Amino acid sequence: MATAVRSHAPSRSCYQAGCRAEDCVREGYRYRKQLDLEHARGQYRRRDATQTRVHIRRLTFAGWTVPQIARASGVSKVSIYKLNSGAQATVAHWRAAAILNIRIGPPPADEKHVDATGSMRRLRALCAIGHTLTSLAPRLGMTRDRLKVIANTPTVRVRTEEAAAIARLYRRLAAIPGTSQQVRTFSRNRGWHGPLAWDETTIDDPAAQPDVDDGYTPLHPNSYDPYRRSEIEHLLLSGASSDEIHKRTGASASYITQIRAEMRAGQRRRPLKRDLETAA
Repeated sequence: MATAVRSHAPSRSCYQAGCRAEDCVREGYRYRKQLDLEHARGQYRRRDATQTRVHIRRLTFAGWTVPQIARASGVSKVSIYKLNSGAQATVAHWRAAAILNIRIGPPPADEKHVDATGSMRRLRALCAIGHTLTSLAPRLGMTRDRLKVIANTPTVRVRTEEAAAIARLYRRLAAIPGTSQQVRTFSRNRGWHGPLAWDETTIDDPAAQPDVDDGYTPLHPNSYDPYRRSEIEHLLLSGASSDEIHKRTGASASYITQIRAEMRAGQRRRPLKRDLETAA
């Protein structure tokens, strides 16, 4: 009759789980005899849990969560819950030492979340140059509603993978203008800044301020923007059609026709700001 081959290393834990292989029985007996000898010498592997429990509660008062304590100490969350609730009167020496070694103070940063400032600024910067959240959402693998929350509300934290995805797409699109003049106007009216206002060393810093030209003040929605007029004139001189100019600038057909007529007549509705500065 063939002898069964043992497929595991002998251990006391295996014996406690019900294994009655000869080697596992021997390991269980050896552990028990060693423990009895230590107790006879006054040596104990467990200690009173009061000090450890107090330390856990001090950590929670400082803002720590049980998962954070578990990650910092290497002790399971179940053990920490039991200690904190008073369900365990004693604790193993190594668990007590691991928990007591955690210094009382602010908890470490949550590795799963990061500050949302950089993500918010990147989305706003892309909107400021004409990219829509609707077009960005599928490229980020996120919903438009989630992007609206990050861009429009003072979100404190975002998931690490969300911040990384937004940063990668921002690096690809920061130098490529979008197609929506409506989003450009919306962003300008909200005071959002484009990519030129930030660099990689400041965009994630909540205390950093945008590098902007204070000489330009957004106009009233019903007034003419000399910068957009200049762009339209440039496109007309380049031979672009009215439909193409409308798609790129958002200007109405009547406004484009008016500018074309004024250019042909050698007149302008108003001087450009850059012309006034040159004349001065």
